[in-house]
Amino acid sequence: MTPREREDRYARLLLEVGVNLQQGQNILLSAEPIGREFLQRLCRRAYEMGAGYVHAELQDAEVEKLRLQFAEECSLDYTPPWVTQRQRGMVDESWAQLSLYTPEDMDVYKEIQPARMERHQKALQQSQKINRDACAAAQIPWCRAALPTPAWAHRIFPDKEIEQAEESLWEVFVRVLRLDLSDPVAFWKSQAEILKQRCETLNTWRVKTLHFRGEGTDLKVECLPKSRWIGGGVETPSGVKFMPNLPTEEVFTTPDYRKTEGRAQVVKPVEVLGISVQKAWFEFERGEVVRYGAESGVEALERFFALCPQARYLGEVALVGHDSPIAQSAVVFHSILYDENAASHIALGNSYPIAIEGGVDTSKSQLLDAGANVSRVHIDFMIGAEDMEVDAYLENGKKVPVLQKGEFASSLQ
Repeated sequence: MTPREREDRYARLLLEVGVNLQQGQNILLSAEPIGREFLQRLCRRAYEMGAGYVHAELQDAEVEKLRLQFAEECSLDYTPPWVTQRQRGMVDESWAQLSLYTPEDMDVYKEIQPARMERHQKALQQSQKINRDACAAAQIPWCRAALPTPAWAHRIFPDKEIEQAEESLWEVFVRVLRLDLSDPVAFWKSQAEILKQRCETLNTWRVKTLHFRGEGTDLKVECLPKSRWIGGGVETPSGVKFMPNLPTEEVFTTPDYRKTEGRAQVVKPVEVLGISVQKAWFEFERGEVVRYGAESGVEALERFFALCPQARYLGEVALVGHDSPIAQSAVVFHSILYDENAASHIALGNSYPIAIEGGVDTSKSQLLDAGANVSRVHIDFMIGAEDMEVDAYLENGKKVPVLQKGEFASSLQ
């Protein structure tokens, strides 16, 4: 397969399965400058599919860094009013949104003073509220994906020359995205049905509590009475099915943020506020993280928890089998888009209303009162490994195996 062929297949997959672009629909495409040529490819494909209007934008992290370095600190709270107006317009018009992770400098914010970064992050979270809420409620079709870049590939394969590292990352992409199949679009539509069937089984069981056990982890996560399992994509109110992440191997739900107990050991690095946090761990009591640590990057966790009081509580719990092609690749991607699909994980911060029965039509205050976390932040932490055992305790008191030695039990295959 030539580079052009694999990129054409990838573009088709993102538009037909990722956002499921509809005839006449408008779409926003975004990436860093290095992704310019692929954005052009996406743009052409979108118009061939009948897009109404395509807006492509390059988000330059170096420009943002200059603001963080040199702007008056008080101005870091400012967001132009038109940013909110644009978001509202796109949501009202049901624009599709496809954003690409295309890092050109993996440590671009390393030299930024923590206080300035924290202030900027708070303002950024607030300015993105309309769009974030619309995505969380599946009001619009959206997808976050990634594109190999030299900097990212070299972080993953540091012992290889940059060009060789980038090609190695593309080889992994081809495998885990199934771009080497005769029809990747058909495969992912089929995969969506498999994940949905897994969710239907879990929903039928009416899971009350999940008990995770593994090296360093002994964690009990309680679900809400109205928790729903989601996987294989979601659906907008108008009936458009889409996949927020590609690839995707997870099924997830919303826990009761007030009732998590025990210890979780994080098994993969996680980027938190621009800093790589290695081997983090958390201890929960009555839902709250009361103790935590990390081999490195603990200061990023401290600043993360300072962003929002609800950042210390869970908003999501997700199950991923260790037989996932991403897990089997044994690659640490240093990107949540891929690493979260290699291992079962928990997320600190905001919950997804779509994973609660009637949640989309429920106010934020009502969700919080009912036990669904509401927060300005959301970060996934991977806790699953090949030794992971997960049991479900059902509302009828029955105990059912969910993961055994890291893989889904036979009843969920």
